[in-house]
Amino acid sequence: MIAGNVSNLPTKELNILAAEYLGARVLYTAVYMGARSELMSYVRTGLYGWSVGIPLYVLIKAGNSMLGGGSV
Repeated sequence: MIAGNVSNLPTKELNILAAEYLGARVLYTAVYMGARSELMSYVRTGLYGWSVGIPLYVLIKAGNSMLGGGSV
């Protein structure tokens, strides 16, 4: 989020991505605490990948913005 602010990404988009990240982490934690089957472990893995992908998306978008390139 800091990189997004420094590169002047739209505030609304950063807020949505921050909320999405927090939601993904809450879901991950709930599934982590309640997972009792192999299927739920796969769901947990997907949620983890989603929650890691959001900050990476912001970093790539901020980098492109700083370079003057297009958007992701």
